[in-house]
Amino acid sequence: MTRSERAFSPNGKYRLTSGRDGTARLWNVETGEEIRRFTGHTAEVRGVAVSTDSKYIVTTSFHGSAWLWLTDIRNTIGAVCALLTRDLTSEERVQFDISNQDPTCPTK
Repeated sequence: MTRSERAFSPNGKYRLTSGRDGTARLWNVETGEEIRRFTGHTAEVRGVAVSTDSKYIVTTSFHGSAWLWLTDIRNTIGAVCALLTRDLTSEERVQFDISNQDPTCPTK
């Protein structure tokens, strides 16, 4: 990955930006709306990249860590639920911006 503070999806519809606040953000180019915020780094996000199929995002931080993300929040929640034997906690719901209290992860 070449270090970049911005990246565009292959179709040009979305822009990914890095942040000094330790986040990366996915934007709709046409509307300017923030679609998703990627949080988890403990330092400034210095580089971002979007995979050629737009399914994955890579972020790198000032401290040298790199994170691989699923672009679609539903895919991310599905991957988390596949690993859990319980539903999401209140804190996890906040992290994924889930405001309702309906079960998120199917019971196994």
